[in-house]
Amino acid sequence: NIAHGCNSIVATKLGLKLGDIVVTEAGFGADLGAEKFLDIKCRYGDIFPDTIVIVATLRALKMHGG
Repeated sequence: NIAHGCNSIVATKLGLKLGDIVVTEAGFGADLGAEKFLDIKCRYGDIFPDTIVIVATLRALKMHGG
Protein backbone atom coordinates (compact mmCIF):
# COMPACT_ATOMS: atom_id res chain seq x y z
CA ASN A 1 0.00 0.00 0.00
CA ILE A 2 1.50 3.30 -1.04
CA ALA A 3 0.77 6.80 0.18
CA HIS A 4 -2.29 7.45 -1.98
CA GLY A 5 -4.23 4.38 -0.82
CA CYS A 6 -3.68 1.89 -3.64
CA ASN A 7 -1.62 -1.25 -3.78
CA SER A 8 1.70 -0.94 -5.61
CA ILE A 9 2.17 -0.95 -9.37
CA VAL A 10 4.36 -4.03 -8.97
CA ALA A 11 1.54 -5.89 -7.19
CA THR A 12 -0.97 -5.01 -9.90
CA LYS A 13 1.36 -6.01 -12.73
CA LEU A 14 2.17 -9.29 -10.95
CA GLY A 15 -1.55 -9.98 -10.60
CA LEU A 16 -2.05 -9.31 -14.31
CA LYS A 17 0.70 -11.81 -15.16
CA LEU A 18 -0.61 -14.52 -12.84
CA GLY A 19 -4.36 -14.24 -13.39
CA ASP A 20 -7.00 -13.44 -15.95
CA ILE A 21 -8.44 -10.49 -14.03
CA VAL A 22 -7.25 -8.27 -11.20
CA VAL A 23 -9.59 -6.63 -8.71
CA THR A 24 -8.07 -3.79 -6.74
CA GLU A 25 -9.54 -1.26 -4.34
CA ALA A 26 -8.67 2.30 -5.25
CA GLY A 27 -9.14 3.86 -1.85
CA PHE A 28 -12.10 5.68 -0.39
CA GLY A 29 -14.19 8.09 -2.42
CA ALA A 30 -14.16 9.05 -6.08
CA ASP A 31 -12.62 12.42 -5.22
CA LEU A 32 -9.64 10.81 -3.50
CA GLY A 33 -9.17 7.13 -4.23
CA ALA A 34 -10.43 6.76 -7.79
CA GLU A 35 -8.93 10.01 -8.99
CA LYS A 36 -5.52 9.19 -7.56
CA PHE A 37 -5.74 5.64 -8.88
CA LEU A 38 -6.41 6.88 -12.41
CA ASP A 39 -4.19 9.98 -12.37
CA ILE A 40 -1.18 8.53 -10.56
CA LYS A 41 -1.08 4.75 -10.59
CA CYS A 42 -2.53 4.05 -14.03
CA ARG A 43 -0.56 6.84 -15.70
CA TYR A 44 2.83 5.98 -14.21
CA GLY A 45 2.26 2.23 -14.27
CA ASP A 46 1.04 2.18 -17.88
CA ILE A 47 -2.11 0.38 -16.72
CA PHE A 48 -5.39 0.63 -18.63
CA PRO A 49 -8.47 -0.57 -16.70
CA ASP A 50 -11.17 -2.28 -18.78
CA THR A 51 -13.87 -1.78 -16.15
CA ILE A 52 -14.37 0.53 -13.19
CA VAL A 53 -17.05 -0.02 -10.55
CA ILE A 54 -18.31 2.92 -8.53
CA VAL A 55 -20.36 2.20 -5.41
CA ALA A 56 -22.67 5.06 -4.42
CA THR A 57 -25.74 5.38 -2.23
CA LEU A 58 -29.00 6.86 -3.47
CA ARG A 59 -28.69 9.54 -0.82
CA ALA A 60 -25.29 10.60 -2.13
CA LEU A 61 -26.55 10.68 -5.71
CA LYS A 62 -29.50 12.85 -4.68
CA MET A 63 -27.28 15.22 -2.70
CA HIS A 64 -24.70 15.65 -5.46
CA GLY A 65 -26.62 14.94 -8.63
CA GLY A 66 -29.97 16.59 -8.12
